[in-house]
Amino acid sequence: MRFAWSCLVVVVAAAGVAGCASAGHRASVIGVEHGPAKGETSSPTTTEQPGHAASLSTLLELSATTVTSGGTIRGQITVDNGTGRPIPANGCALFAVELNSNTYHPEPNWTACLDPISIPTGVSHYPITINASYDGCYPNGPVGTIPACSASGLPPGLYRATIYQGTQVVPPPSPIAVTVTP
Repeated sequence: MRFAWSCLVVVVAAAGVAGCASAGHRASVIGVEHGPAKGETSSPTTTEQPGHAASLSTLLELSATTVTSGGTIRGQITVDNGTGRPIPANGCALFAVELNSNTYHPEPNWTACLDPISIPTGVSHYPITINASYDGCYPNGPVGTIPACSASGLPPGLYRATIYQGTQVVPPPSPIAVTVTP
């Protein structure tokens, strides 16, 4: 599958991987790379911090950065696990990507399962679909930022495609700006 990708990648030293870091140590951002212009295919490179042989990078790629209200955007999350070992996690899914804005803050609906999941060493691809619609609704009218069930698509405007993780196991890349149109 080939897209004109919009993407961001974050690379961290392996010592800073989520639950593996000791107290007081944080994963450090080594580099952020922006994807190519529209119509080109991305080809990001992974950089490593001097003195560190292993790295872990996460790339969010979208097929478009404009979507009609109620529509969808396809894409993928690519994890390059150069740590030399699988990264264990538990849950029903590793990732969710949601559109959020200054006024709309969805939370992924993580179901309460503890299935073992592992990110293997090397490069792994996880296909995603982003919906430009509300995650849920209330039958008796709006509550907070959740609309009444008569509303389907997100209102037109500027949003951010943001990666969520049930348990943070990889460094999340910066959100990608997405415009929702009527």
